[in-house]
Amino acid sequence: MKTNVVAASKTVVALAAVVAKLLLLPFAGGGAALPASAATATGLGSNCTRRCGNISIPYPFGIELGCYHDTGFNLTCK
Repeated sequence: MKTNVVAASKTVVALAAVVAKLLLLPFAGGGAALPASAATATGLGSNCTRRCGNISIPYPFGIELGCYHDTGFNLTCK
């Protein structure tokens, strides 16, 4: 039963990451590919935590302040 919960959690996080990436794609006709905060949060040397246990946390999600796109994308790792 615990493995089903972990698998379901990974699926939800992966699906949320795909949806978020699709929402951040530039509109047809040009525009910035990602907001400046995305480059900062995902850049090399970033101090953002990108894992919670064995689950990867891709941008636009994050744990620490300044590591996620906007309110609603912040996660709590327990």
